[in-house]
Amino acid sequence: MASFTAPVSTEWTDILAQKGENTFVILKIEKKSISVLSCGKGLSALKKILSDKESEESVLTIGFVVYGVDTRGGVTSKRQKAFRVDWMGTRVSPMKRGLQLKCKSHVSEYFTSCNITLQSSSIEDLDEKELTEQLLATGGAHKPKCYDFGDGAKSIEDILSSNIPTPAKITPANAEDVSAKLEGASLKSTSKASDTQADSTPPIKLSSNNDAQATKSTPEAAKSSSQKVLPPAFDASKSYAILLTSSYGSGGGGQAGKCKKLEDTFNALRINFLNIDGADAKNKDERNKLFEISGVRGNYPQVFLHEGEETSFVGDYEAVIDLVESNDIPEDILAANPGIKTFNQVFSRCRK
Repeated sequence: MASFTAPVSTEWTDILAQKGENTFVILKIEKKSISVLSCGKGLSALKKILSDKESEESVLTIGFVVYGVDTRGGVTSKRQKAFRVDWMGTRVSPMKRGLQLKCKSHVSEYFTSCNITLQSSSIEDLDEKELTEQLLATGGAHKPKCYDFGDGAKSIEDILSSNIPTPAKITPANAEDVSAKLEGASLKSTSKASDTQADSTPPIKLSSNNDAQATKSTPEAAKSSSQKVLPPAFDASKSYAILLTSSYGSGGGGQAGKCKKLEDTFNALRINFLNIDGADAKNKDERNKLFEISGVRGNYPQVFLHEGEETSFVGDYEAVIDLVESNDIPEDILAANPGIKTFNQVFSRCRK
């Protein structure tokens, strides 16, 4: 059996050193190797490549640079920021979805000095406005006047004022709308079983600790054997947790394993929660709103608490597991140390 191979990072090193005009390089991840698929200049050229059929069926990792541009006293300065995008095409087969995790160390060795890492299956995620917001959120005290994504410098004001819809606020009413969308998507997908493999990205999944009741038959389900039996309606009238997870990758101890463990934990502890798959392009608005709240983009899982009209960030996987373990701390110690939070305290109003 041939050993796995990865390319030498010549192309990326040249981009970081500003040798030539290229601003991006795309790596294609396959079963036995990683190879350079393409190099080029500009975000528009990159998005054009990612729009073709080959990219929809491929596991890719993209590195591209953006320049913060300032002109003072007739002198122009350019400061470089580097993005890495772990791309999972919308038509990637389940067998290939684990390749990104398998090749994670090789990809990290190739794409050094990246300031921001994203996960995506949609070119909409590579919008100048959205990327600029991420740069501003992660940048230092000094913000440049312009950003150049390889297609010419634009002022930050012009980029941010572009006509891009603002992500919708997540509210109880909105959650009920999501539930309705789930029902419509489920009935559509089950009536076309042949489409399942073609579109491997699942719709929004609403999970609750009543999953065990999901198999109960209903009068509606009895009308047609082709209709999928849905889980109980999500109770958005109560306080609830929001799990922002990702369907990328495979099981085990990595990202997918952490997402699954948190789902199991919230089910076992009987917590009313909404599970949003951030890897699904249909969930972009909800995902981006949650990223705004947490200040952390592209990392999964993340957990939030929704009470009344407010949604707050609780923490990442490690933070929530720490809360769970804090449940075992004796009551007298907790009373003497009110700063210690436990899972039961944080999610006390979310119980079924």
